[in-house]
Amino acid sequence: MPVPNVFPKSVKQMVQCPFCGRVYDYTAHLEIHIPGDSDLKKKILNKTLFFPRCPRCGKEFKLKPSCIYRDDNKRLMIIATDSSDAALENLLKSGNIRFNDVRNDNDMADFMKGMYTRRIVHDVDAFREKILLSDNNYDDRIIELMKLSLSGLMKRERSEP
Repeated sequence: MPVPNVFPKSVKQMVQCPFCGRVYDYTAHLEIHIPGDSDLKKKILNKTLFFPRCPRCGKEFKLKPSCIYRDDNKRLMIIATDSSDAALENLLKSGNIRFNDVRNDNDMADFMKGMYTRRIVHDVDAFREKILLSDNNYDDRIIELMKLSLSGLMKRERSEP
């Protein structure tokens, strides 16, 4: 008998406006599963998810997401986390895992068998970028190499008199 999913895909969390200091509830989405959650995907792409607007001052600000985007059609998993823990990052890269799915060692073994391409990002803009690259059938590794190469050229140009 399958174990019911007792963990929600979204949770209420308290956020604080960096402009006026107001603290209020925000719905955080822990998982976006494509093809089912296409509305949430649209919100990521048009910058309405992870960009709340303060009810007091009306200013918009960017949150650090903790979310997994899983596209079963493309067998792609993008994990957005603000954690700098290398052990957690290696664990997430190693298997088909969702934040709310690991309850014991047997669950972990099941998720390790997944054959998804996995990417870890630490910022909502990088999260959007990976989704856009995937939607347009670009290899994100090539794009990252190009950005790295260009950043090296820019550093050299700045350091030369």
